[in-house]
This record gives sequence, C-alpha cells and structure tokens, in this order.
Amino acid sequence: MGSEAAGAIEMALQAIDRYGFALLVALSGVGIVTMALLQLVKDLLPSRRAFQRRWFEGWFMASAGRAMVGPSRAEDALRSLIDLATAGDAKALYDLPVEQFAGQINAAVQSVLDYPERYGDLMRILAQRADPEDIEGLCKGRPAEQDQEGEKEYQAAIDGYLQKRNRVAQHIQRSLDAVQIAMGGRWRAILQWLSVMLSTVIIIAALTVYGGREFWTGAHFAYALIVAVLGGFIAPVARDLVAAIESLRNRPR
Repeated sequence: MGSEAAGAIEMALQAIDRYGFALLVALSGVGIVTMALLQLVKDLLPSRRAFQRRWFEGWFMASAGRAMVGPSRAEDALRSLIDLATAGDAKALYDLPVEQFAGQINAAVQSVLDYPERYGDLMRILAQRADPEDIEGLCKGRPAEQDQEGEKEYQAAIDGYLQKRNRVAQHIQRSLDAVQIAMGGRWRAILQWLSVMLSTVIIIAALTVYGGREFWTGAHFAYALIVAVLGGFIAPVARDLVAAIESLRNRPR
C-alpha cells in the first residue's frame, strides 16, 4: 500500500515537472513580451507623466478645498511648488518615478518651511491636517528679538516657533508619504491590469493561430479564455518562477 502511494506521488511529481514547467516557460515568454511592450509604451508615450500630473493635481486641489484655499490661490500655490521642486519644469517633475517625485517635493518643502510667510497657502495645503494655530503662527514669520521684552521672552518665542515648525513639518511629511503610497500603488495597479489584458490577448491569439478555429466554439473557447486569463495573471511573475526553478534544478546534488 505504501509503495503504491509513493509511486502515485512520484508519477504526479513527474507530470508536474513535465507539464507544469513547460507551462511556466511558455507563460514566462509571454510575460517577457508583455513587459517589453509595456516598457516600450512607457518610453515612447508620456503615460506616467499624464497619470501623475492628473493624480497629483487632483489630490492637490482636493487638499486645497479642505484647507479652505480658493482655486486661484491653489493654482498659484501649485506653480510655486513646481518652481521650488524643478525650477518650474512641470514635465521634468511629473516624468520622475514616484519615489524621486516625492523626493523632489520633499526638497521643495524645506523652502516652504524656511519662508512660511511667502508660501503660506502652499503650507496650508500640504499640512492640511496640522493645527491651524501652528500654521498661522508660522505664517507670521520668525519672532524678532526687538519685539520681545527680554532675552528669556525671545528664547521662549523662538522655542515655540520651532516647535510649531516641527509639528507642521511632520504633518507635511505624513501627507507626502500618503501621496507616494497612494499614487505609487495606483500606478502599479494600472500596470498590472494592462499586463493582464495584454498577456490575455497574446495567449488567445496564440491559441487561435496554433489551435485552429475550434478554440472559438463551445467548451474550447471557454477553456481558451480561462487559460488566457490565468496566463495573464501568472505571466508577469512566471519568469521569476522559472528562474527560481532552473536554479533549483541545476543545483549540484
């Protein structure tokens, strides 16, 4: 009984090795073609720039509304942000990968915090969840020594100003972290779905060409469609799986 079970398991593993690996190799080829086509589209068309511009500007204007900043002032604040981030070159900013995009915005935030009285609206938008008293306190500017009654009062005013600055800076950083996470996740989801659809088209075309018209009728079409959809999901990672399996199979025993 035990030997029969062992033999059945061995036969099943051999079938998986024979057919499953071949399927993974085929899907990895589809995945490589799919990723190459997607990369070509990204290189030739300003797809990422258009997506990031639309997404970020939508987020920025929505944040301006929550911060009670009017549309015209919000547009001026957005132009100021682009000026600080990439010297006014919006295309260069939105063409960056999301991590570098967030890094450039972070670099611009330093100037916003150094000159809050100049970039008050921009600070209100980026730090929309901060305490309004902290924001308005920063917008008044750094305390001047001549406005204080003595050295202790001046030092206390400076300490209070720096505390407000740190609290506002933390809120801005959390907002930009949320932007990076949300925008990056949305972009990856779009690429994933495009990969699935493109892989599905490639697999269905291959089944049609090499399988004949029978794949478009009855149960054959359903089978072809299921295989194509599953292949679309598997193809983007299949090449990594094949590489891992190859390394295991080629490992010295």
